[in-house]
Amino acid sequence: MIILLKHQHSAPQALTLVGNRIVKPGRQLCLGDRQERHHEDPRRAGVPVFQQVRFPLPVALLCFAAMYAALIGCPAIADDAPAFEVHEWSVWVGEPQAKGMNSQIDYLSAMPGLVETERSRRREPGKSSPSAMTPLSVMTLYGQPPEFVDLDLKVPSGRPIAHWPKSEGKSNRLRWLDLKVTKELLNPEGIAAIPAAHWFHQARDLGGLYLNFRKGGRIERFLTYDLELQATLPARVDGGPDQYKIANISKHKLNDVLLIVPDDQGVRVGWLDVANAPTPAVAGPNPPPAQPNATGQPDPKETVTDITLSERLKPDSEEFQQKTSGELKRRLTAAGMTEGEVELLHSLYAKHFFDSNEVQLVLRLSSEALDEITPLAVEPETAKVKRVALMVGRKVDPRLREDVQKLIANLGDASYAQRENAEKRLKDLGRLAIPNLKEALKNKDLEVVMRAERLLLGHKEQLGTE
Repeated sequence: MIILLKHQHSAPQALTLVGNRIVKPGRQLCLGDRQERHHEDPRRAGVPVFQQVRFPLPVALLCFAAMYAALIGCPAIADDAPAFEVHEWSVWVGEPQAKGMNSQIDYLSAMPGLVETERSRRREPGKSSPSAMTPLSVMTLYGQPPEFVDLDLKVPSGRPIAHWPKSEGKSNRLRWLDLKVTKELLNPEGIAAIPAAHWFHQARDLGGLYLNFRKGGRIERFLTYDLELQATLPARVDGGPDQYKIANISKHKLNDVLLIVPDDQGVRVGWLDVANAPTPAVAGPNPPPAQPNATGQPDPKETVTDITLSERLKPDSEEFQQKTSGELKRRLTAAGMTEGEVELLHSLYAKHFFDSNEVQLVLRLSSEALDEITPLAVEPETAKVKRVALMVGRKVDPRLREDVQKLIANLGDASYAQRENAEKRLKDLGRLAIPNLKEALKNKDLEVVMRAERLLLGHKEQLGTE
């Protein structure tokens, strides 16, 4: 009979005999049913963590006594030791009619200079200015360090355009394999120097485990990455200016929906706990009526929910702070983020959410939607994984759709200044104007057609054969 055990000395601890198996508190079975970690890494494919060992009860008792006396067994973990956890939070940004989220050309990079990125790091004079709001994902590991960690993030519809530390992934995948994870910093020289004011320092202060990378000797306390996604904004804002509605146009529920409506007299704020997903079509003679969409026609692919807004609040008032920053922090904490993670996210994005002069939509994706967009695999499989993703909708004000129609008409105005101003304004509205611009290609006024074509080509849209 052969028993395969971890040869690691540990303090005396209670061992329990269950049938013909020996069990240690807080651990999987040391002896018993075979369990395997499945790795895509061919170097360790099919390597068992514990081999199956079954033996008569008297022999089990002898093994139990011998193990206890020799203080040999599985690695010890105290009952009150924190479990190994993986926390990930993301902020993704998009616009109505856009083909994806986090467009490379539309947003600046949040990465420091030593991180390679395809985004611009600053606004360039004479070019269309990217938004200062920066898409970002941050992952931190906490708790009891396992023997090794594998992290495999897939981006089936999209691509990473920056990641730190550098991963082993390909065009649509990020992989950090065989990470050695420690509570203490083993080599201070492995930590990269970052400008003092950069948010990397705040991320390092979250209290995460140290990640030791085999290649290059790099050490870091978090992972961060920037993804360009072929996912669309899952909600639409209808109504206004007094009463607004949230249309869920995705197949998953939307959580913690925040609508911020500023005007000259103050800011109105509204929260919606859940915007339910559309109900699947029901076969039969009397299917339930569908919710009306923005045109007033029934649409079974969306649900529409009223959102109640507050009275107009002064941005410097305590009530405004409670309904915006205070409520956002409370909801993110309830979703599983630590206090430090919430503070980091808030420090990076609060000014974009709450100090803007445009209508802003913020929502939290369901875990099902998040796992569908960016599946994450973690080894060991016993890790507790907590993921939070916020989607931010820009240019969602329903009144902008009316503005687009007027601006399209002004492309053919008798005044050159009016035509130029209309084209510039339509360019600033981004992809929101694309459906109307495509319709404008049928206009009899060649000036309207020419300017509409120029705007569409700027968005890399095909003009068709008409």
